[in-house]
Amino acid sequence: MDSYQASIMRDFADKWRAAWRALIYEVVLTAFLMLVIMAVATDVRAVGAAAAIAIGGTVGLDALFGGRPTRAGGDSLTFDVMRVLGAAR
Repeated sequence: MDSYQASIMRDFADKWRAAWRALIYEVVLTAFLMLVIMAVATDVRAVGAAAAIAIGGTVGLDALFGGRPTRAGGDSLTFDVMRVLGAAR
């Protein structure tokens, strides 16, 4: 294996680690959002504006801490896999 192939494989491994890290991060953020939604849905005190503020605030914080959506990451990951396989240049 020459140095070019080794560098591509290192980049590929780094992308996979980053993808797994992002997946775990998204699962945690989604679980937090679902916790808030379930808490608002089952609590009789959270009605109207209070429920909207709680859910909207959680969605806003998820967007703030989550960064770009996972949809955009999937395209770049697919391109990287194709590049390693030699299908894309």
